[in-house]
Amino acid sequence: MSEMSYRNYLGMYFGQKELVELFTAFNIAPPSKLKMSDYAAYLSSPAMGVELTFFDAESRGFSNDRIPDGAQVLANIRFYGVKTDTFQPFSGELPDGMFFGEKRSALVNRMGPPDWINAMDDKLRWENETSSILATMDDHDKVEVVSLQLKTD
Repeated sequence: MSEMSYRNYLGMYFGQKELVELFTAFNIAPPSKLKMSDYAAYLSSPAMGVELTFFDAESRGFSNDRIPDGAQVLANIRFYGVKTDTFQPFSGELPDGMFFGEKRSALVNRMGPPDWINAMDDKLRWENETSSILATMDDHDKVEVVSLQLKTD
């Protein structure tokens, strides 16, 4: 699956038939119903280094004419670049030409100044009209996690 197509899935709701392609690409066997915590549900493919986050549409301002009441909307696709206790490193193509291990200086030079940096200075986010991309840096100031996120109103 090409990185450009990942953005197409953001904003789709659980149960929408088009999401089957994404689940298949990431080797995720979706349950018949999502188990929501307070406001989110997670589906993951630890072997592929990917985690999907679904949010309750109303609580996050994702409601519109296309989304049924009570729907859980795909709002985040997280790609892990390093082995963790749960995830293997993702080996596919990342959005916006990012790659794991890219130095912050090279990333900012290529992408431009980020629209947001967290207080700990280890997360950088670039936004467009419908989505954002978040790079989490490691202790050596290199990209180790990338998250593609649905932009909220």
